Amino acid sequence: MPVEFDIWDGIIALEMIGTYEATDIQTALLEALDDPRSAGAIGLLFNVSRSESLKERSAPDVAAMGYFLAGHSDRFGRRMAMVGHDDFKFGMMRAGSAVLNQQGVTSEVFRDEEAARKWLHRGQ
Repeated sequence: MPVEFDIWDGIIALEMIGTYEATDIQTALLEALDDPRSAGAIGLLFNVSRSESLKERSAPDVAAMGYFLAGHSDRFGRRMAMVGHDDFKFGMMRAGSAVLNQQGVTSEVFRDEEAARKWLHRGQ
């Protein structure tokens, strides 16, 4: 699957790999939220570092995903850490972060997953 999820240490992690559709992200998030391990989640880690599809997304596409994620954020503590290794992915996640913050989701963008996980745990 081009979008994978894992739940570990109170964090729901979504990783976008290669090519995928926006609906793949939505499906993976909903599956993760239905997983019993997500109960009491402290945050969502959204990693696009290995994404190929992000370069084809427009700013409105990124905003739409932000609204979708914000709509489910009560189930992951209204906290989200986004990871994008290179400048383009980092910048696109910054745009998404603006939408999330406007929707009352505390979010930050990182270049590595370890820093993102540490930030999520600090907010407990």
